Amino acid sequence: DDSLLWGPYRPNLYFGIRPRISKSLSLGLMWIKNVDSKPDFEKLRHTCEQSDGMAEYGWSMYDPRTGGVQTISDPGNNIDLTTEFVKITDGSQKGSWGTRVRGSFRDASHSSNVSLIWYIFMESDDTKSKPNTLECQKGAGPAGVECHGYSHGLDSFTIQSPPVRTGDAAFLNVQGLRIPDNQLWMAKENFVKIHKASRPNSLASHQTENNVYYVEHMFSRDFEFDILFTPSQSQKTMSANALTEALKQANSTSLARFDAAFRPKSPFDGAQYSKFSQSLLSNLLGGIGFFSGSSLIDTSDQSKYEEEAIKTSTHSVNEHTKPELGKPVELFSSVPSRPVFPRGFLWDEGFHQLLILEWDLDLSIEMLQSWLSVMDERGWIAREFILGPEARSKVPYEFQIMYPNHANPPTLFLAAQAITQIFSKERPYHGRASKYLKNKNLADQVLDEIFFKLNKQYSWFRDSQKGNASSAQSADVYRWRGRTSQHILASGLDDYPRPQPPSLLELHVDAASWVDLMATVLRDMARSLGRTDSRVFEDQRVTIKASLDSIHWSPESRAYCDAVPSGTGFSQVCHLGYVSLMPFLLGLLDHDDPKVGDMLDLIRDEKKLWSPHGLQSLSKSDEFYGKDENYWRGPIWININFLAIQRLLDISQKEGPYQARARMIYSELRRNVVSTVYESWKITGYAWEQYNQDTGAGQRTQHFTGWTALVVKIMAFPDL
Repeated sequence: DDSLLWGPYRPNLYFGIRPRISKSLSLGLMWIKNVDSKPDFEKLRHTCEQSDGMAEYGWSMYDPRTGGVQTISDPGNNIDLTTEFVKITDGSQKGSWGTRVRGSFRDASHSSNVSLIWYIFMESDDTKSKPNTLECQKGAGPAGVECHGYSHGLDSFTIQSPPVRTGDAAFLNVQGLRIPDNQLWMAKENFVKIHKASRPNSLASHQTENNVYYVEHMFSRDFEFDILFTPSQSQKTMSANALTEALKQANSTSLARFDAAFRPKSPFDGAQYSKFSQSLLSNLLGGIGFFSGSSLIDTSDQSKYEEEAIKTSTHSVNEHTKPELGKPVELFSSVPSRPVFPRGFLWDEGFHQLLILEWDLDLSIEMLQSWLSVMDERGWIAREFILGPEARSKVPYEFQIMYPNHANPPTLFLAAQAITQIFSKERPYHGRASKYLKNKNLADQVLDEIFFKLNKQYSWFRDSQKGNASSAQSADVYRWRGRTSQHILASGLDDYPRPQPPSLLELHVDAASWVDLMATVLRDMARSLGRTDSRVFEDQRVTIKASLDSIHWSPESRAYCDAVPSGTGFSQVCHLGYVSLMPFLLGLLDHDDPKVGDMLDLIRDEKKLWSPHGLQSLSKSDEFYGKDENYWRGPIWININFLAIQRLLDISQKEGPYQARARMIYSELRRNVVSTVYESWKITGYAWEQYNQDTGAGQRTQHFTGWTALVVKIMAFPDL
């Protein structure tokens, strides 16, 4: 889709533009304060970092098909920036894009100036007969810059940066370099090296062998400049006026579409909540990236060392591990957090898509197809995709290695479930017009493709995570692989308490719950497609649910729990919290199932999971509550609270014994969760990875506009 070709698809940067084409063009932005005419390199900004001390940054409005506006407030460099980006998707300038950079000094009384550097680089592609090229030079007359180049997938293009219209550009320099491809991503480090070596001189226009160019402006007053991209096939050159008009149109259209898809409902129908909601949604959409490269994958026989790994307390690589770079892949994905987790995570992505698919169904399907394309021939999808040296530079070595027998919560099934419901008109859709909703044959075709891939993942999961059922009443029991004494990263709930001491015979209720969900979704997809094998998945679903009830249900705790062998059967090991709710959260219990009453009791118990700020991850009464790493041992997580609110809403709208109570809890929990995220955002300017169960304060990773953005949908839920 041409409208999705370009975007800020380098979300780890404060501003980074690239196409969805490997080995192609990239553009980035850096800035730095100069003191006594010398740059303060400690404050050179490029990649999003929590340590930079930004007052705030992020997209106030963004649509992946048109563009949007981002603001960056940087007290350390005494500058506020606005970066606007827009794409032309039709007419005589189709395929063009432009960005406008504005800067204003926060405190004009300070006698300092700022260097604003934008750069472009071109990767080589030895697989093509025609080489990629790039050449930039200063324009004639007033300072401006013009670049010409060619890249496979883009053809020929021109990039222009007209003379600065405001401010006082006391200095402009264009510096070209030839840098090895595997170091091009190190734009900040390379810039510092050449700057410290000597003040570079402007390049002559005949130097054509460079693959990276730095364009440096120095400003002491407020400024504004444009960067304009025109492809060779465009009939008209991109201009500043066209950029201005396109920006106005993009923002107007995005506001109208937001109102249709996600208008907050009472009591969150005030203007402040609309602004809050637009910000979270825009930052989720503005965090979509395109990634390419290879992952480190262990190629050893995992069965040789799994017995050893379960006895350890760390994830250190042992002598059996044989990490090798896998085949190169491409991934079109959103990210949990631009500064800390700027890459694709399987556990997170399904939750992200629950929002994206209601904004733009076709975009969501394209992203889902991208994720399914990185599945291996057996059906395994890695926990996360750390592709290439740039991505690996942010991750400790022991966490870079992916293990092909380790699973992760298969949340892509949540997205597939919603898509199936939209196709069958069981779920309302108010997003962008979809080609699939206009053409049933096309919808059936893509649903069949998704079904085929997800069925493969389902089969792999059932085989690879199968539990020891020798003492069980059913073969449908499961255990996450890759456990250490304190963690199961594969479960997504890292340090959530599990049976002690660890055992290869233990069974995990959340793993079984995800398998039940997979079977349910595949059954519904098969029915929608008119397939004859829908009954197979229904039979499997019934068997798995029977295992959940017979093996994982604790009559004493009135909750679902992990299980361990005991005599000729199993006993439950209960650490009440998110794991105990999982069959309820995933919609595996009928609305009138007696266990629903027990789930509501657990949710609303103030001595266990209930807090004024949302559902805690672990019961206050648990011996491990708040202990050690305290990651999933008390703090509030929005993705799980979303599942709870969604399920409570469903029960609230069906006649039955728990309707009234579910409605009451739904209203309370919805209000508590939204207020928690909103109040923290109002104070800090950010959404957070998790929230303190005692104070409601956001904590750990900031700018976590991945699944925390689900409060956008929670606000759009009805007020009952």
